[in-house]
This record gives sequence, C-alpha cells and structure tokens, in this order.
Amino acid sequence: MGRPAPLRPEDTAELSGVGTRPAHRGRGIAIAVTAALTDAMFAQGGGSVRLEYSGAGSRRVYERVGYRPQGARLYLSLSPEQ
Repeated sequence: MGRPAPLRPEDTAELSGVGTRPAHRGRGIAIAVTAALTDAMFAQGGGSVRLEYSGAGSRRVYERVGYRPQGARLYLSLSPEQ
C-alpha cells in the first residue's frame, strides 16, 4: 500500500470563517459552500486544504465533504505583560 505524500506548508491553503445562520441550518448549505470553496482552492493550485472546526456539527459537515483529521496543533499565547 502506498503512503501519502508529505504535505508542504507552502502548498497548503486554509479555509476559515464558514458558518450558517441558525435559521438556514440543516439544508446542506454549509456542505455546498465548503465543497465549492475547497474545489476552488485545489483549482488554484493548492496541494492540500486545512481547516479547524469548533464542534461536532461542523466536524460532520467537513467530513461529509471529505476532510479527515491529520496531525495536531499547538498554540502559545504571550501574556499581556510581555
């Protein structure tokens, strides 16, 4: 079985800020928008697309489009005094 090619940061696009107002949820809008934006990023030369999700509902949307968990992220914030 083959191994996936390593992802190069310079070939990775980021998708962020996708949201659906509560009155319009459950109609497939988020899936359609996410799929269209992802396709556009690949069409413009992206080798991979990354995103972060905020809950189980948004994770399900992204997984339906084809996104899969990979890796882990770590964050560091400086205190206001620094």
